Amino acid sequence: MKRILYTVIAALCIDSVAIADQQAEKILGYTATQTGVIFQVSSGGCTHPEDFVMQVNLGQVAEVTLLRIRPDTCYSYIPTGIKMKIPYSKIGIEPGQAFIVKNQNGVVRGWLWKDQDLLSQ
Repeated sequence: MKRILYTVIAALCIDSVAIADQQAEKILGYTATQTGVIFQVSSGGCTHPEDFVMQVNLGQVAEVTLLRIRPDTCYSYIPTGIKMKIPYSKIGIEPGQAFIVKNQNGVVRGWLWKDQDLLSQ
């Protein structure tokens, strides 16, 4: 009986570690298109779509969360991050289906060269 209990506890601990490795990405923005969602995420230069998985809770309005499974360990300075497109089929929802992105918004570290650029628009 103790052996079974220890096996169950070990399995739960391993599962918790696997979940802990996946972090909800702080996104810089997203855009829904006809074929998928374009996510804008922070990057040090080594971020790829394969570094993410989607967590989806289906309901009347699907809840979508972008999870980073592999960290970006590069050191390039990309203040506005990168954009990557993920098709609806990889997300697990149908085109046109209502969804909400649950990720927290990060901060875009961009700049303007001149104050006049704001006034001219």
